[in-house]
Amino acid sequence: MNRAELIELIAERAAADPEFATLLAKRADWQMAQALSAGRTRLQSRLIGAGTILATLGKEGATLLRGMRALAAGDAWIDEGLRLIDRGEWDIGLPASQASLDEFVAAGYMTREAAAALKALGTAPDAISTDEVSDALNGRA
Repeated sequence: MNRAELIELIAERAAADPEFATLLAKRADWQMAQALSAGRTRLQSRLIGAGTILATLGKEGATLLRGMRALAAGDAWIDEGLRLIDRGEWDIGLPASQASLDEFVAAGYMTREAAAALKALGTAPDAISTDEVSDALNGRA
């Protein structure tokens, strides 16, 4: 995130959240950084396979894999995805992988909760540091 984007984020948050606006007025940069960082994630490459799916989802993972195998013959996307899963090379942190999970939910192949659990494997915290907040507010790049 560049300085202009961070300044915009701070301004939007201050306009929408009176407590955050108070932190801004007090220049409580550390607390603002914490508040802005809460819940922020970014995609992160992580290769997974059937074992990770089973460990994460339990029986629902087995049902998902079995269902994918039944669909694979008629769907090249699922077939190739299963090949990656079988080799432990499915990168759950790729946007296409995350979108595939949404498609599986929409098609009724898995629950939203199961998709969220798998998606979480491909994410990492994306914290905004106190220095970034201070630099942005002090006009430093």
